[in-house]
Amino acid sequence: MASSREFPAHPIAAVGAVIWKGDEVLLVRQKKPPRDQIWGLPGGAQDLGETIDAALHREVAEETGLSIAVTGLVEPVDAIFKDDRGRVQYHYTVLDYRCEWLAGEVKPSDDVAEARWVKLEDLDNLKMWEMTRDVIRRSILIAK
Repeated sequence: MASSREFPAHPIAAVGAVIWKGDEVLLVRQKKPPRDQIWGLPGGAQDLGETIDAALHREVAEETGLSIAVTGLVEPVDAIFKDDRGRVQYHYTVLDYRCEWLAGEVKPSDDVAEARWVKLEDLDNLKMWEMTRDVIRRSILIAK
C-alpha cells in the first residue's frame, strides 16, 4: 500500500540541513526510500502551519539529536523520482540551508540507519546524489 508521500498528488515542501561542525559536515543515511541506500542531508517534510526555521530545527533534532543555528539558504532543489513506468513516485521541493552545529552528540533516530561527520575531501568516496555534493559545496559560500 502506498504512503501519502509515495505517488503524491502534488509536490511536498521539505527542508534539508547542511550542518557544519568545524571542517566537517553531517551526513545521514535514511532507512526509508527514496534515500535509503545513499548518504544525504538531515531533513524532511515541512508540517502544515510550521515555519521553515521550525521545520529545520525539528527535523534535525528528531533525526540527529543536535541543536543548530540556521545561517542561510543554500538553494532550492527539485527532488523528483519516477518509478519503472515513468510515474512520479516521490516529489519533494527541498529548501537546503547551511547550518552550524551548536550542541549535542549525534544520536540517529529510528528513521536514520547511520549518521556521521565527514570532511569535504571525503565526499567523493561516499555513495550520494551528485546534487547533494553540489549543495554541500555551495554551502561553503554562505556566511557563517
